[in-house]
Amino acid sequence: MSLAAAIVMAALWPFGSGPDPDAATVGDAGPLLTEAGAPPPPADPVAAAEAYAAFLASPAAADPSMRVTAMRRLADLRLEAAEIALMEGVSPLGYLEEAVRLYRALLADPGSRDAGPAWQDHWRYQLARAEAMAGRDAAAETVLQELVAAQPGSPLAPEAWFRIGEARFMARDWMAAEDAYQATLELERDGPFSEQARYKLGWTLFKQSLHEQSFVYFGQVIDGRLGTTPLEALDRAGRELVDDSFRAMAIGFSALDGAASVDAWLDARPAGDPDWAWLSYTRLGELYLEQERWTDAAAAFGAWARRAPLDARAPVLQARAIDALEEGGFATEALAAMAAFAERFSLQGDWWQGRDPAAHEAIRERLKDSLDTLAAHHHAAFQAGTGTAATAAGWYRRWLQEFPAAPEAAERHFLLAELYYGDGALPEAAAAYHAAAYAYDPHPQAAEAGYAAVVTRRDLAEQAGQAEDAASAELAVVEAALLFSDAFPADPRAPEVELEAAERLMQLGRLEAARAAAARVLQREDAPPGPQAAARLVSAHAAFDLADYAAAEQDYLAWQAATAMAEPGATLAASVAERIAASIYRQGQAAAEAGELDLAVGHFERIAAAVPDSPVAATGQHDAAALLFNAGAWSRAAGAYEAFLATWPGHALAAEAQVSLAAALVELGDASRAAPALAAVSALPGESEDVRRAALWQAAALYEESGDTARAEQALRDYLDRFPVPADAALEARHRLAGLAGQRNDGPERRRWLEAIIATHEQAGAEATARSRTLAAAASLELAMPVVERFAATTLAPPLERSVPEKAKRMRAALDALGAAAAYGVAEVTTESAFRMGELYRDMAKALMGSTRPAGLDPETLDQYEMLLEEQAFPFEEDAIAIHEANAARARDGLYDQWVIASFEVLAEMVPARWNRQETGESVVELLR
Repeated sequence: MSLAAAIVMAALWPFGSGPDPDAATVGDAGPLLTEAGAPPPPADPVAAAEAYAAFLASPAAADPSMRVTAMRRLADLRLEAAEIALMEGVSPLGYLEEAVRLYRALLADPGSRDAGPAWQDHWRYQLARAEAMAGRDAAAETVLQELVAAQPGSPLAPEAWFRIGEARFMARDWMAAEDAYQATLELERDGPFSEQARYKLGWTLFKQSLHEQSFVYFGQVIDGRLGTTPLEALDRAGRELVDDSFRAMAIGFSALDGAASVDAWLDARPAGDPDWAWLSYTRLGELYLEQERWTDAAAAFGAWARRAPLDARAPVLQARAIDALEEGGFATEALAAMAAFAERFSLQGDWWQGRDPAAHEAIRERLKDSLDTLAAHHHAAFQAGTGTAATAAGWYRRWLQEFPAAPEAAERHFLLAELYYGDGALPEAAAAYHAAAYAYDPHPQAAEAGYAAVVTRRDLAEQAGQAEDAASAELAVVEAALLFSDAFPADPRAPEVELEAAERLMQLGRLEAARAAAARVLQREDAPPGPQAAARLVSAHAAFDLADYAAAEQDYLAWQAATAMAEPGATLAASVAERIAASIYRQGQAAAEAGELDLAVGHFERIAAAVPDSPVAATGQHDAAALLFNAGAWSRAAGAYEAFLATWPGHALAAEAQVSLAAALVELGDASRAAPALAAVSALPGESEDVRRAALWQAAALYEESGDTARAEQALRDYLDRFPVPADAALEARHRLAGLAGQRNDGPERRRWLEAIIATHEQAGAEATARSRTLAAAASLELAMPVVERFAATTLAPPLERSVPEKAKRMRAALDALGAAAAYGVAEVTTESAFRMGELYRDMAKALMGSTRPAGLDPETLDQYEMLLEEQAFPFEEDAIAIHEANAARARDGLYDQWVIASFEVLAEMVPARWNRQETGESVVELLR
């Protein structure tokens, strides 16, 4: 063991003095030794130790009582010398070894039994102490175990158990340490080791993850320290003890259910919450902060505010919950914590009852900041489309309720009005703007609020429309405008609102009041030219309202001429231009209603020349085309629609115009122009699928009609891509594509479409039609013909055993292909398939008989070969006759087409009279099977 470790070990054993402390002095040993006939021992400890050692070596030591006394005093002096050596930096091992030997000798000496159990306990304690200082912890622990076993009720037993617990704790034997600390506390509840025993017992339970049990002892340690002394008044050791206990508990709470575990632990305490209960939540939250577990930290801080909402520290901890969430970047959760803060610590709430607001200014400011943040966040969320205006408005109202006289109140009222306006809550917005403008002392946003009140009243008037209270809404706009003009006469917007008041009064028919309002603008020397000129538009507007559109047009044009040099505002100029366009349009409408077609078309078309940028120009051009269309002037209508689409391709009426253009061109019979027009209609997303499908189908037909087969094919392909259903129309499209491919002799392409026809029919299942079956049968028959031709092109040459199998293979393929076509049950396809199948057998017989004879055969062998060929050919002729007879028999059912006739002709050639079947050989036939 190192010297430093020995010093530490000595310091850890401050107790355990003998049963008679005074007897341990050297001076009191004098009489004992004198009685033995020796001089008294010197007062110097070293000399006294030497005297005791000499005595023990003398014959006088034979006396049991004196030997025991000398041994125990020498042992104590050696242990004391070891301690002094440690303090002086000298190795104590020599002293320790002798002390250990002496204590063990004392315990073993028969004479020591008379000393009594107290001395026995003392010697064991000192022996354990010496063993520990010598670095023999196991030996020390064994001695302590012997002490408590021998004397469970010994005064030294509490310390002995504590030392055992410490040894077991250092050895990480938590269960044994737990038992030892428990034994300490059972022997002394309030002794010198009780606090440390509770503290270490808590740690042993903590190490075993028995957190709920550890809280009991850590809580007792904290109770003992904070029960009478505030935390800040503790000395350093006490503060560290309390801090460590809180930290262990925080770790335990964290390992369980966090703040909920704190709640459960406090609920279980029979005496209720201690004064320091809030620190349990605080330390748990601080632990979570160290671990960057922000939401858990917030939950811990906030839990105390929920548990004790009226406690003085409740708002402080709730504020820390907010800070933790903000620090961790949990904006949504931080807002929720702010909302909880505002709810619990409202100035009208219970927390403030009996508290001086001036003494808690920080809480008031935190409340104000929280309300500010909540209102601003929910306002922004509403603007972003992720929140509701009602939520934000609630927080603004809360703010104004809590701090009505604050310097920022006018600004918050203005923001509330902005929120209402953004949400379309115009009555509330108007009232809020009015309050922000006129209910507070002058402030920077007052004029803006007053003008916004005008704008909001204007919007309300627009919403009122033709409702019963429309006039009242219009008058409210006028009132707000004139109030703004009176309150903020120098505002650059004052002439504008005065002009608006004049215009609205005019619209209400209050012409005199309108002139008075307009006079405000005209009497201003500093009024810009724009508002002054606009005030003079009253007469033009009046003419327009009186439906004298020609006069109104002339008035507006005159105003334009008068203000050309004044450069009126773009907005006003555009408004006047729109009025000009509207005046012309209304003249066109009147002419149309009067049946004056050319005059109406002329008015509609001249809008674009007079006001080319006006939306009304597009409407007028479209209406002109519609008039011509309805009048049946197809050529003029088509030209008008083409001009409209070229000028305004993205207009809302473009789709309607495209449909009408296509219809007009169809009426004209102009296939080359109508086809692309219909194709364009088929691409209009606003049209129904039926319309788009029909348009594309007709476009394909017109392309084909105009000779543009390439576009016709492309239109049909587009049709299949875009409109795969209904299946019958899609089948016809494939049929037409096959036909077009055939026209340009594109065999592979035609074959692809024929195969597609067959596949479409097969996939239709129960939805197949007679038409699909007919087309599929015809396609199948056509696809079978190349297979038949390959059979016919195959010749037989000797040796037949090589050439016959190949031809037979091709015959089977041809029969399968023709059979597949016949299987559809379409009469004309069935008769042709049957005829061609009969011809296949007939051709096979002819091929056998016409095959080249092997060279070098003698006449007799050749005759035999001929006979063999006839035998092989005969079955094929028989099958051919049978098939043709079956085909011819269809005539009895009324089916008498060219293929039935052809079968009759073949039978007339093959069977001029009735023919009986004969036996045939099998050698060649076998090659066919």
